[in-house]
Parts: sequence; structure tokens; C-alpha cells
Amino acid sequence: MTQKASGRILVIDDELGIREGCQRVLGPQGFCVEKAATAQEGLHKLEADDFDLVLLDVMLPDGRGVDLLEPICRNDPEIVCVIITGYATVELAVEAIKQGAYDFISKPFTSDLLLMTVNQGLERRRLSQEAKKLAEAERVASELARSKEEMERLDQRKSEFMVMVAHELRSPIGGAQSLLRTLVRGFAGELNEKQKEILARVEVRLDGLMELVNDLLSLAASKTLEADKPLQSVPLCPLLQYITDRFSIEAGAKQVSLSQRIPERNLPVRATEDGLKMIFANLVGNAV
Repeated sequence: MTQKASGRILVIDDELGIREGCQRVLGPQGFCVEKAATAQEGLHKLEADDFDLVLLDVMLPDGRGVDLLEPICRNDPEIVCVIITGYATVELAVEAIKQGAYDFISKPFTSDLLLMTVNQGLERRRLSQEAKKLAEAERVASELARSKEEMERLDQRKSEFMVMVAHELRSPIGGAQSLLRTLVRGFAGELNEKQKEILARVEVRLDGLMELVNDLLSLAASKTLEADKPLQSVPLCPLLQYITDRFSIEAGAKQVSLSQRIPERNLPVRATEDGLKMIFANLVGNAV
């Protein structure tokens, strides 16, 4: 079964025979045909509805059909206008094409010529609309590509900033660790037990801070901290004891009670030690 054509067509012609003839030829082919006898009536129909193609008589009772081309094309740049006339001249053809006409056919015309002209015009409209959609898709793709490039550039700057900050932090932290170890080892004088206990806790906090700086460097370099490290069996109890010791001074300073109840059994976990330390440090640090 042959599939019928589709499309909305407006015939603007003062001759009843032309209007009815176009209806008889195009209607059975699946086209929806509307008719108008004057320029004003045609403009009203164009304003009230959408059409794919206009068959436009060159001479109408209330004006020239050619003069309708500009407002018709302004309303819908993709619409196809075909001039129908019994007075075809080169001058008229040039003027019609300049005003936006696609083609014109001379009266009297055959059914085959009418169908061929209409089908060619609608195919031209279809191709024009597809080209417009393609151009819009290419514009959107270009915008997305630019946005992606900008995001990657900003991400690179962020990574560079993280590396810079981490390196700037490593130096004073490392200096503080060296001075603290000098005190803990007694090179600057003997310490009592209370002083040793306090300095030991400070050392734990500095070690934890240095680990965070190192993690920041790793994150900036590879965007992930644990991607390249294999999982292993990590004993949970000593790790939790480490976290408790690390935050006990800060908790005490804020009058927060920090305690732990760890069972004697080892409680191994499949993970990475650095990853678990980061998780529990974030949890406990935020809680404190």
C-alpha cells in the first residue's frame, strides 16, 4: 500500500476553478487543503493556522500576490510559496524570487505538474527544517564541549591550588614535628610525666594533620585516595584507639566527653588503613 503524503496547503486564488481544482488534485493525495479568494482572507488564514506550502495567485482582487510574500515569509521563514499565474515574465520571476518565492507555475497547469511542484516544495521545506535542527544540535554540542572544557580547566586550577596549599602546609607542620620530637626526647631538658603525656598527644595530632596534608596531595594528583591501593584485613581496635587518642585533647578543650567501648577481639575489616582513618577521623572530628 502506498503511503499518502501529508502537509497543510493554502490556495490563495480568486478563480473558483483553480481553488476547487487544487482541492480535487491534492486532497486525495493526503494533503489538507484550505482556500482563500482574496489577499486579506489568505492573510487571516495564515495568521490563524500553520501551513507548509502556499499556492499564491499573482493577481488578486485586493492586491498583488507577490506583495504577500514578504509578510508570509516573515511569519514563517521555512514556509514554501509557489506563485501561480497566467502572466509569467522574467521580471515577475525575478521579483517573486527576491521576495521569497520558491517556484511558480503557469496557468493552465496539469495535475501532474501541480503534484510535482507541491511535492518538491514540501521536500525542500523538510530538508530546510532538518538542516535547522541539525544546526541547533551542533550549536548545543558546541556549547556542551565549551562547558566541558571550562570545567576541566577549572578542575585543573583547583588541583593546582590544592597542591600549592598542601605543600605550603607541609613545611610548618614538619618543622613543628621536629621541634616536638626534640622536646619529647629530652634534648631541651628533662620533662615530667604530665608534660610528656601532653606532648605525646600533640605529636599524635600533628601526625594526623600531616596525614591529611598528604591525602590532599594524593587527591590533587590522582583525584582519588584509595583507587590504586588493594584492600586488606585491617584490625579495627587499634585504629579506633588511635582516633580516640587523636581527638581526646580537642574534645576535652570543648568539654566534650569522648570515650570508647571496643571489644577485646580484633574485628578485622576489609579496607585500607588510610581510608578507615579518614572515615573515622571525619566522623569523630565532626561530632566533637
